[in-house]
Amino acid sequence: MPSRHTGGTVYFAANYLFKSHDRGDSWKTISPDVTRNLNRNQLPMRGSVPPRDALGPARRHGGVRQHQCGQ
Repeated sequence: MPSRHTGGTVYFAANYLFKSHDRGDSWKTISPDVTRNLNRNQLPMRGSVPPRDALGPARRHGGVRQHQCGQ
């Protein structure tokens, strides 16, 4: 996100907040880790935590886990 106040300054957020003074050529970390270390597999959805097989049986193809929905 470009700064409204300082030309050439850009901000980017991921698990840290980054700032660049040279339009993104170099970046400086300006915040601590902003993640909350939550396990996404334990977060409730619509009031409950879904079981691991909620999307159907999983198969591995080349190290990638793929789901077969509705079969």
